[in-house]
Amino acid sequence: RYVTQIDAPSATITIGTIENLQKEGCGVERVNWVSGAAPKEPFRTAIKIRYNTPPSMGTVIPDGAKGARVAFDSPQRAVTPGQSAVWYDGDAVIGGGTISS
Repeated sequence: RYVTQIDAPSATITIGTIENLQKEGCGVERVNWVSGAAPKEPFRTAIKIRYNTPPSMGTVIPDGAKGARVAFDSPQRAVTPGQSAVWYDGDAVIGGGTISS
């Protein structure tokens, strides 16, 4: 069993299986774009959700100047709100922010 969700206001912890940890995407808030401006169109890129794991390919869909939605090519384990999502072009950072959902 794994903790799949924590709701601090209600002091509730949800328990599930390893399959429940798999996510196809996530919302990202407080996004910083290295170029200084959000792209106008979705783009494919390498995405990291933990510093010590290899990047996964996916699509970043900009949502205003400070938001984005990430759609992974294959489901990712333990996409955790509060952690960082960072997207890359090779070794160069394109942008990133805080996982919100």
